[in-house]
Amino acid sequence: MDRALLIIDDIQFTRQLEMTLRKVGFEVESVNNEFSFQEPLLSFNPDYIIVRGNSSRLSVLNVGKKLKESATHNNGKVMLIFPEDYMLSGDDLFKIRSDIILNEPISTLRVV
Repeated sequence: MDRALLIIDDIQFTRQLEMTLRKVGFEVESVNNEFSFQEPLLSFNPDYIIVRGNSSRLSVLNVGKKLKESATHNNGKVMLIFPEDYMLSGDDLFKIRSDIILNEPISTLRVV
């Protein structure tokens, strides 16, 4: 069974995506801020990491940077979902770890 770690600040989107992933057969764990995702990352050992949010609690760019710094700890695929008005610079691309980059708005089915 594949494992997915959701690092998303929107509780409603998290629950909807969590239910959809569980129906498909994933084992899911979720975190709603960027300060407490390191422990589940090590203990849960996810195959997929999905990051979404742009608030004071969670920044997609900061989480992407932290994932690159701890790249030796996890081999999961990383999906970063940026806000629709966010412009990612070339320098930022080299500083983050990401396998898939998407922009809002996005449906849960497209994420799955």
